[in-house]
Amino acid sequence: YVEKLIDAIRGPLIGTEIIVELTEQVLLDNLGLIVKLHQEHGLIFAIDDFGTGYSSLQTVIKLAEEGIIKYLKF
Repeated sequence: YVEKLIDAIRGPLIGTEIIVELTEQVLLDNLGLIVKLHQEHGLIFAIDDFGTGYSSLQTVIKLAEEGIIKYLKF
């Protein structure tokens, strides 16, 4: 899926604002990939069900400061 998404944002979706919504657990399980996708492709992420106890608030704050996370859903 990640390869298809990258192909799409390099091609037919150029210029489209894409926000990928993740749960807290997916964020933590894939943190390295999420940072890489932001750095290399400019993807922005939203965290769904924030506050359910999975993620560290400090991690979310750091990612928000870096512009990786733009939205939190409670």
